[in-house]
Amino acid sequence: MSTLLGTIRRGGTTLARVAAGAVGEGKPLTGPLYVQFGIVNPCNYQCVFCWDQADGIPDEVAAGYYEDHDRDDHMGAMMDYDLYARTVVELAAQGTRRIKLVGRGEPTLHPRLVEMIRHAKRHGLRVGLTTNGSRLTKELATEIVDAGVDELEISTNAASVESYDRIHRGGEGNFERVVEGARSIVRVRAERGREAPHLTLSFVVVRHNVHELGAMARLAGEVGADAAAFRQIEPFPGAEHLPLTAEDRPAVGAGIEQARAEAGRRGLSTNLDYFHDQIFGSEIEESFKGQPCYAGYYFSVILADGSVHPCCQSLRELGDLRTEGFADVWRGARYQEFREQGFEPRSDSIPGARCGECGLCVQNAVLRAGRRGQGVGGWLTVLSHWNRTFLDR
Repeated sequence: MSTLLGTIRRGGTTLARVAAGAVGEGKPLTGPLYVQFGIVNPCNYQCVFCWDQADGIPDEVAAGYYEDHDRDDHMGAMMDYDLYARTVVELAAQGTRRIKLVGRGEPTLHPRLVEMIRHAKRHGLRVGLTTNGSRLTKELATEIVDAGVDELEISTNAASVESYDRIHRGGEGNFERVVEGARSIVRVRAERGREAPHLTLSFVVVRHNVHELGAMARLAGEVGADAAAFRQIEPFPGAEHLPLTAEDRPAVGAGIEQARAEAGRRGLSTNLDYFHDQIFGSEIEESFKGQPCYAGYYFSVILADGSVHPCCQSLRELGDLRTEGFADVWRGARYQEFREQGFEPRSDSIPGARCGECGLCVQNAVLRAGRRGQGVGGWLTVLSHWNRTFLDR
């Protein structure tokens, strides 16, 4: 293994060098493969399951953040375009392959969103965008497709007007608008003769909408989406009534089967197997407990104020791009401390993070399996999975 690591260190691909840094070196050999830019903080919705936007929900992690950031300034923040542009150039030079434009709020509120997409594409990056779809007019859909966005996720969370209005405070009455926005994306890309953007309708499944699982998959197929993604939430203060419970399992099981049937009929890809395992618990749940976290080698989050964070489930600040370059932050002492803490034996979260709600566990599990594998075979497993995750679609 040491010979293989040495070979990769000297001349391996970016994917291989990231993996080698994580499982062999203990420090990064290149930049992150994937970076999320939280380009806006304000939102036009206050979704009931959103700990950052919903009214009346106390949150320890958010409270810690707001101790150091004035809430009014924070919620009004939009990422400075020049900061974004120079960071994209730096990331591309360090080997980053994919970025996603998201936000603690709604990304389409940023006045230079389309420019941001074009800039990243000019520097060879795959670009994803997540939106609630409420502002996705035909005109904006056309601009987004023409800018070259590779992946578009519309957070839909319902298959009916009733469920939509119950979940999306501030967005009551917008269900048909969101559905039409998705259809606009499909029409424009067809008119342009393109396969991109790969369109996913995503659904956070809570007690309010669990009865619509089958209808959610049907809706995604009807609008012409390529995929449907289903997610659950973990309980947090003020929202304990939302997550699925053992009482909901019969409805979930039946709904998953209905969704599988709908997806099969419509050629829709889904994450239903993983969603099933999350709900019903299988060996997948146990395999994630206490495993090392490798996120500090392949992933990073940059918020609208320029602060750098290790993952989506942490407001632990590791640097500030208003005063530092990304490479300095990435290779700095605070980031390295996070990496080392991720390898320490633990039964709880890494300090300042919500590891129980992590969406990167699959990537961590694959790396862990590769580390335990034998020689080239173990590495090929890791690189094959990462190639599909970060490059293919």
